[in-house]
Formats: sequence, structure tokens, C-alpha cells
Amino acid sequence: TQEIIRLILQYLKSEGYHQSYMTLQDEARVRLSDELATQASLRRMRKAILDGDWGEAERLCSASKTPLRAQPAFLYALHKQQFLELVERQESQKAFTLLTKRLKPLEAFSAYADELKDLCYLLTCKSVRDVPAFRSWDGERGSSRERLVEQFAALLDQPDTPPAAPAAAAAPPLPD
Repeated sequence: TQEIIRLILQYLKSEGYHQSYMTLQDEARVRLSDELATQASLRRMRKAILDGDWGEAERLCSASKTPLRAQPAFLYALHKQQFLELVERQESQKAFTLLTKRLKPLEAFSAYADELKDLCYLLTCKSVRDVPAFRSWDGERGSSRERLVEQFAALLDQPDTPPAAPAAAAAPPLPD
């Protein structure tokens, strides 16, 4: 796109369309700077997820210029990953708070009907793998964060990030 805009700008300038040249140059600069800001924000989101910086990830999701603002399903998946990591580290009080304040309001975006019940049940378990729906979850040191980044990339359909099949970020639905 930048190359096409440059060619058009060259043409407008050489043909003497100064007003059109100036207008296109101004509009293209604004659009390009918005694109660069969005790309930087998306890179920060990817890094925040991989580093487990959930505060930064949530802040980026709620930023007004981020395409994620209108994606509550991704926000649910983000909080679910954080919740599972808290359960894995046996931080039950923090996990309970996250469940009630962040996950419950977004329950409509869960991967399957009884997922919130399974998440509640996890609070009584010693390990995330004690609940059948989460047996394949491999923890924060496994690939669960990478799968969340893949879901994030698929959601935004970013060409520079490998696409992934839309799936639950941290755990698959119960097998039949």
C-alpha cells in the first residue's frame, strides 16, 4: 500500500495536482501512523501474553484504539488462562477473585456450556488436570500461552503472525 500511495503522489505532483497531492499525503500519513501504532500495540499484546503480564494484556484489550476492544471472547480466554495459571500455582484466593470479577461477567463467551462450573470446581482441586476438561492443559511453561497468542492472531487475522484454528485458549471442550 505504501508503494502505491507513493506512485500516486508522484503522479499528482508531476501533473500539477498540488491540492490533491497535499490532501493524499496528509491522509496517507495519518493512516500509516495509525497502522504503525496498532501494529506496535499488537506486538506489545503478544509479548504481554507470552510473558504472563496479564495487567498489560488487559490494559491493551481495553484501549480505545485497539481492535480487541470489541472482542469479549478473547478477553474471556485471556482471563481463563490467567485463572488456570493461578490455580496451578495454588493461589486460590486470587483465582477466586478473578473468577467472580472477570470470568463470571463474560460467561456467555465460554468455550462450552458448563465451562464456568468446571472452572469453579478447579478451586477445590490440587491440580488443573484433576478436571477432565483441562487434562490436556500443559501449564504456563507449556504451549498454552502460545495457543492464546495464536487465537489472538487468528482473531485479528494478522498476515505476519501464523494463523490458528479458532479454539479455546487454554483448554478444549469436554470429549464426547
